[in-house]
Amino acid sequence: MLRHCLWILAGTSLLAQQPPVVTADAVRNGASRIAPGLPGSGLHPGSRAVIGGLRLSPGSVRVEVGGQVAPMLRSAPEELEVALPFRLKPGVVPLSVTVDGRKSKPVSVVIGAASPGLYEPAKKAAVERGGLLSLVATGAPAVELWMGGVRVAVVRRSRGDGTDEVRARVPASVPLGCGVPVTAVGADGVPGNTIAMAVSEKGQPCPADAWTSALGRPGRTGLIVLSRSYQGARATDEGAALFTVRGEEASWPSLLPGSCGLYRADEGFDPRGSILAQMTGRVPGEGLDAGARITIANGPQARALALRSPGFYTRTLDPLPNGPFLEGGRLLVQSMGGKAVAGLSFVLTMTPGFPAVLPAGDSVLGAAPLSLSWTGIGPDRLALVAVTASDAQNRAMVMALCVAAPEAGRFVVPAWVRAALPETSSATVSVASIPRAPDVTWKATGLDRGVAFTVQARHTVIALKR
Repeated sequence: MLRHCLWILAGTSLLAQQPPVVTADAVRNGASRIAPGLPGSGLHPGSRAVIGGLRLSPGSVRVEVGGQVAPMLRSAPEELEVALPFRLKPGVVPLSVTVDGRKSKPVSVVIGAASPGLYEPAKKAAVERGGLLSLVATGAPAVELWMGGVRVAVVRRSRGDGTDEVRARVPASVPLGCGVPVTAVGADGVPGNTIAMAVSEKGQPCPADAWTSALGRPGRTGLIVLSRSYQGARATDEGAALFTVRGEEASWPSLLPGSCGLYRADEGFDPRGSILAQMTGRVPGEGLDAGARITIANGPQARALALRSPGFYTRTLDPLPNGPFLEGGRLLVQSMGGKAVAGLSFVLTMTPGFPAVLPAGDSVLGAAPLSLSWTGIGPDRLALVAVTASDAQNRAMVMALCVAAPEAGRFVVPAWVRAALPETSSATVSVASIPRAPDVTWKATGLDRGVAFTVQARHTVIALKR
């Protein structure tokens, strides 16, 4: 026993004597946290940055960037936050961390090519039409905001602590909603991250759309999605289910025609995964055990959604002998239940498909517009336009999501959204028909709410070039 304790003490002492380790991919803008390799991921002199790694504290910590000391703002064993020196010159510079005299191996970081990052407000932010909006940002100075598809000029004021105050008068043309997407854009046209804010008329609460009410509220939620996507004439049917619990309201974007948002990922990201899986798997919350599988039945034929992670189920639905699985009328959704969620059973009807014209070949991001057109999407639905692209190493992804009214029949991806997309040989461009409100609401013991909807989509793969 004594020998065992001595080995533990010796191992702990040895670890304490090892130098800190800095992860190059984890040095990022303190607000947007855009992964290196994606547009706008560079660091801006005088802004805040976070540094990820191992053994970064406790002790006397010193961070050097480009040969200059960066003032420490916050320290933890696996992450530091610093204020970058104002006199850093654009280019690739070394960054190192020293803890109690032990120095890490330097990593290379890019100074410049930065975008403005917006901090999520400490409490649920709300602003009225005609009112003054004030946000905290860091990174390259913001010159404009995009709020629900409306351009808003800003007044910037430095706060002197590595952050800026971004102020703007909210135009009357900004759409109302409890999750209006807001994105800041720098002088070079490259946008940062997207946050969600409540916008209301003076003295009135924000109007909650059906999706914000279903997916943004705290509590225990079940979500089931059935999707058919066409690439050319080939149809792929998929199903996904998600069961989550969370204790506070989530910043879930409202589906507002004309609006766009940017959503990036580099953890748990599969570059070959479908858009349905990427979107559904990122609904916030802790997973709930709803059983070993969720079953979808079309007549006598059935397919089971497989458990991928706690509370998350997905599967490509193999076709029937005479056609795609989701063809036809009533689809029976069932589960025997699990430890947290009891069994469920309800019927879902697949929404009809529609024709669309999508981009083809190569698209030059800075020149020709990226446009899509469609017909046949009903007035009770919305057109969801998505462009998904990963960096050259397939280590990080950006998804641009825009919403259009179905009767418009056409959508052009805005220039500020295109500026966030990396060069790639395999970007996915799609337009989907989604309901304005869930197709079905259902109940199960262990849940506060259950929603389900069906999606029809058309997608293609193109190359993005600059």
